[in-house]
Amino acid sequence: MRDHRLVHLAVVAILSWGGTLSCAEQDRPLLARPVLAEVVVADYASGSAGSKAVHPRAAARVADGRFEATFPAREELPLVVMRSGAAVDLSGMDLLRLDIGNAAPDRVTAVLTLVAQARDGGEATRAACEISLDPGSNACAFPLWNLRDVQGALLDRARITELTLAVKRRAAPAVLQVGRIVGQKLFADASGMRFFDFGDGAVAPGPLPVRADTGYAESRGYGLVTSEGVAAKTWQPAFALLGDGLDGKQIDFRVDLADGEYEAQVVAFGMSWQGARSVSYRITADGAALVDERITPERFRSFELQYYAADIFFDPRRTLFDQYHRGYFAPHRFDVRAHDGAITLRFEQAAPRALWLYPKAQAADGRALVDGCYGEEGHRLWLDHARVRGHKPQAGTAQPTEADRARGYTLFSRDSQRRVHPDEAPMAADLIPAGGLAVACAPGEFEPVTFVVRPLKDLGQTAITFAAPALNGQKSPIEIRSFVVKYMPQPVDGFWYEALPTLLYPYSDRELSKEWNCQYWATVHVPTGTPAGTYAGTITIAPRSGEKTVIPVALTVRPFDLPKSATECGMWNCGPWSNHQVGAFPDEADLGRRLLDAEIKDMAEHGLNGYQFAGPDAGALDLANRRQPLDFAKFDQIADALKKHGMRGRHLFSVLNLANYRLINKGVKEFSPEFNQIYVGIMTDLRDWMRAKDVHGVLQVTDECRETELNDWNRNRADTLKHLKLARQVEGLQTLVTLMGDTDMFNRPYTPLIPMMDVVSCHSWPRSDDQIFLTTVEKMADLWTYNNGSTRFAFGYYLWKSKALGHWQWVYSWETCDSHIPVLIGGDPSAAYAFPGGYLDSLKYENIREGIDDHRYLELLQATLAGAPADAPAALDAKAFLETLEKFLPSYPSDTGLVTGAEAGASWDESAQTAHFGEWRTQLSEYIAALREKRAAKRHEPAWAMFPKALVAEQRTLVCRLVDAAPTIDGKGDDVAWRDALETSGFLNLARGVRAMSETSVKMTCDGQRLFALIVCTEPKYGELKAYATERDDQCWQDDSVELFLDTRNDKTTYKHLIVNCLGTVQDSDTRDGLWNADIATAVSRGRGSWTVELSVTLASLGAEVPKPGTIWGANVCRNRQPQPPESSSWAFVGSSFHNAKGFGTLTFAK
Repeated sequence: MRDHRLVHLAVVAILSWGGTLSCAEQDRPLLARPVLAEVVVADYASGSAGSKAVHPRAAARVADGRFEATFPAREELPLVVMRSGAAVDLSGMDLLRLDIGNAAPDRVTAVLTLVAQARDGGEATRAACEISLDPGSNACAFPLWNLRDVQGALLDRARITELTLAVKRRAAPAVLQVGRIVGQKLFADASGMRFFDFGDGAVAPGPLPVRADTGYAESRGYGLVTSEGVAAKTWQPAFALLGDGLDGKQIDFRVDLADGEYEAQVVAFGMSWQGARSVSYRITADGAALVDERITPERFRSFELQYYAADIFFDPRRTLFDQYHRGYFAPHRFDVRAHDGAITLRFEQAAPRALWLYPKAQAADGRALVDGCYGEEGHRLWLDHARVRGHKPQAGTAQPTEADRARGYTLFSRDSQRRVHPDEAPMAADLIPAGGLAVACAPGEFEPVTFVVRPLKDLGQTAITFAAPALNGQKSPIEIRSFVVKYMPQPVDGFWYEALPTLLYPYSDRELSKEWNCQYWATVHVPTGTPAGTYAGTITIAPRSGEKTVIPVALTVRPFDLPKSATECGMWNCGPWSNHQVGAFPDEADLGRRLLDAEIKDMAEHGLNGYQFAGPDAGALDLANRRQPLDFAKFDQIADALKKHGMRGRHLFSVLNLANYRLINKGVKEFSPEFNQIYVGIMTDLRDWMRAKDVHGVLQVTDECRETELNDWNRNRADTLKHLKLARQVEGLQTLVTLMGDTDMFNRPYTPLIPMMDVVSCHSWPRSDDQIFLTTVEKMADLWTYNNGSTRFAFGYYLWKSKALGHWQWVYSWETCDSHIPVLIGGDPSAAYAFPGGYLDSLKYENIREGIDDHRYLELLQATLAGAPADAPAALDAKAFLETLEKFLPSYPSDTGLVTGAEAGASWDESAQTAHFGEWRTQLSEYIAALREKRAAKRHEPAWAMFPKALVAEQRTLVCRLVDAAPTIDGKGDDVAWRDALETSGFLNLARGVRAMSETSVKMTCDGQRLFALIVCTEPKYGELKAYATERDDQCWQDDSVELFLDTRNDKTTYKHLIVNCLGTVQDSDTRDGLWNADIATAVSRGRGSWTVELSVTLASLGAEVPKPGTIWGANVCRNRQPQPPESSSWAFVGSSFHNAKGFGTLTFAK
């Protein structure tokens, strides 16, 4: 019975996670309702039922009063659980109830089929439903109203002859135990009740389905009076009854009923195309308004039905459905009169989802039916889509002290980067010491202070008071913004949810319950120019049922201002005009301006200085004159707000949406002469507007060019190139394309596109974009990284290591319905959410601010070092710290556990290495202060202790043997001199510092007149070697080649540079002087799996004295590998350029 008419059977399961579920079980009024009458279908305890297996490999028996059926693996077997025979009459029953035990250790999906005997002796009819069974005991409930067969006809409930159970195909066997099966009558008279499920999605058990094409028919007794302009939509597929509906400007729905007074309940509301409830709507009958919902901006932005921004804090004592969905899907209830044998309801801009109609005299039963349907809908949510569990407890948590028990709570604090789950106890290291909390920051910085109250009993209403820090008792300019961390259920594993800290909600007193943590967050703003010193403040906790506690807070203000970051960081999807904010109210200009100002202020205070402009508004297309008029009024507002709040970076613009929706959709063929002229005109107008408003911007020509899976914002490689050429016709317009990697899906490099761009934006994924990084480092274009994660690391230390000028991340505030739909979404997608006072910031947005601040400290230290004398007391140690830090930082955002992911939306850094960030910042601050004060710096040992000792002391050394007999330069490397020479290897990927894909080894000797080198390059793709340079000083570095750098003075500045390709061709220079030629001899041998370069160069041509034992030169050996994927690798760690002489290793001469 596998077809689209399967419905989901509601099941109750007894299940535990870590002992208990952290969320209450959903109330199910239908199961709790008094039973007025009952028909026993099968009772195995009394022996009144028979059963049989209808497949030879299925085993069935009756034991301990239950029918036990064993289903083999990898087969779908029907099993009759009620004996054929006399038909059972369920026509007066409202519910079929049965108990099913699942002996398997995992969930089992089964199909239950009811078989009805035909009255005319014809073929029996069947109705099927799908059942999800958890391990253990399951109580199933199946409404029998409007039960329909697979053809859509009403099933004859008076002639039920069989119940068939089949287990869906699975890898392991299943054992099900079926108990008593009964039909139950719950309502005295259900004949006058009508119940409808609108939409084309799954049908809930019980109601009559109403599709987009269900026209009224007298034989049916209900239907749409007209279906013109009516479409079925599914908004929340997890809800069979409430998640889908019909959409249209006007929908007339008729139900034939006896004349009289009825009560109606209907789930219907206005939906924007983006899924937000921002549309006013009405429901009428006979011209009278029964429901008239006017959605004003104030009401819409009050978020009484919002998920993220609502004042709804997760309560483990209530179910997800009752906390969020029951209010979101709340029905309208009203009286309506049937006359002339019918009721006709008109839905104006309202999408009906479910409708109940019942006689006014039966209002109590009707309301009970509606309440029962909501309970079943909530149970199906729990059953198949969303269950809340407690966080897995940690071992070794701290036990409450006697003082804690006396006051009724424990206090603890963690680094703001580490989650505090609401149901976890603190570790000993988390406990707040007697001295209180300590925090340090520089003027010009926002810094978080967090602490947690863990109630040991119900504390009742609890007030928290933050007293602003003062210096020597004097009032300070320091500002405290106080918040409560909002716990929200988020998906963590399949249908499992946990209550996780998600965003900062404006502080208010809250009820605190036993063993349910409440985390408080204070953002401390230290204005620029605030005097240095240690400021004293307090936090007071005053519960209604507990003792008051005062926590001292010591705030150290550092002795330097922290300048704004020079990075160009931003986030996509900005602007308050989308439908989830004020876009549904185009006439509310003042509201839009206020929200825009709040948005840009919020961005500026988080360190962002790039803003994404959507395309400008457009007027009617003038095809005759090949012009698209543009309206820059909203752009003007944005530009004014950016200037007001000091966001002066390069902003991101896109006009591709105008190409898609204003030109192509109007019949203008892309890249036709008409298109090109109009599109260049659009870009010219945009450039002129930027110049007039003094706005620095870059045009995102296309996004993620690729050959397949194209969207409106993508183009393939060829079309991207055409768009770049069009943009280049507009003088002074900077361009950008987001590239996903070095090559497309056909291994064709994207790097040839880079010369046409001013900015290249790319992911930082392992071995995907090395050539892009190298090309941009050579300043062919500026580099931005994007979608490396909404993490402190991605916006801070990694951005600094990558040498990129900025980082852009998806997404600031997502415009679809995510913020309006409770639960059942993929985590918290946005950095911030609009609410009446402006924006609510997520915790990952606070991580981003911390990362940008890390980068500000790094920038300031580098600038301070650059301006300090080379022999400044703190300079040497500060430089060593930065060099070691650059080596230690992972080469990709996902390496070494520093962050949880490299793709968009990564929110948290859970590893122990989060401590690195704060300790490093402390050390950076000390170096900055010491350099400014011209004193020696104190080593902050915890910061240095983060680095492996071998890394701190690392200095790559190659030993060059001084020999009497020189090797023969023949490319073989089999001379005696090479046999005793010391070999070194372990080359590193240039762009990233990770181990190179293909190994390279080096040996060196010297006979007092010439220096000899033997370099062996392993190559698994030997047949793909590339060699085009055949003349001296051709571009050998573009071939498969090796490079030798020799700093004979060891001054870390000047060097001789020798390149030899796999043909033996030489390219050489003195530092960057390409006119210099060495006295060099080379030989190359090529064999399967490797190729070898053997060379000699005279010491005289190197300008070097004859080395003695102990003589030290600076040196490096590098390799350019061209087979796909290409790679540049280096023996010494030199960062992003082979020519970084400061990173050379040492060449030590020895006998």
